[in-house]
Amino acid sequence: RDGSVIVFVKTKRLAERIAYKLQDENFQAEVMHGDLHQGKRSRVIRNFRNHQFRILVATDVAARGLDVPHVEHVINHNLPQSPEDYIHRIGRTARAGNSGAALNLISPAEKHLWHAIQRRIDPNYRPEKPKGSGHSRRNKGAPKRFNNTGNGGNKRNSGKKPQSKGQKTHTDHRKP
Repeated sequence: RDGSVIVFVKTKRLAERIAYKLQDENFQAEVMHGDLHQGKRSRVIRNFRNHQFRILVATDVAARGLDVPHVEHVINHNLPQSPEDYIHRIGRTARAGNSGAALNLISPAEKHLWHAIQRRIDPNYRPEKPKGSGHSRRNKGAPKRFNNTGNGGNKRNSGKKPQSKGQKTHTDHRKP
């Protein structure tokens, strides 16, 4: 993929950890959060606008007031605590008539945040009930047991990997 990327995270420490990991993997990345002095924040934003690096890893301090027209991708590593902050985050892409995309990584613990965001975007939104949400006699806290085929003994599902607990959601925000 081309274009600049902003990765939004929940904490300053996580922002630094991800930016340094990206740099270790030879990606051009910088970090921006509230503990940076104003001069450093200004320099990071100026360099990002001038294409000096491709990936900005930031806390919500960068969501409001950041006007960089070439941002094509917003990745929400953690969902924000309010739907309004989500709107500000994804508003960093698809600026000045350009197209852009937002990718949301949603953990099971963040499902309630995702539902609140969806209700903010669409007041008629109703979350889908998960498949198999009927009551079961199996202890809900007990881990699912897998036999040596790795599919829990389910013949219809043989050869498939069990699903992870995390969920990836891609939300495409393109201007017509």
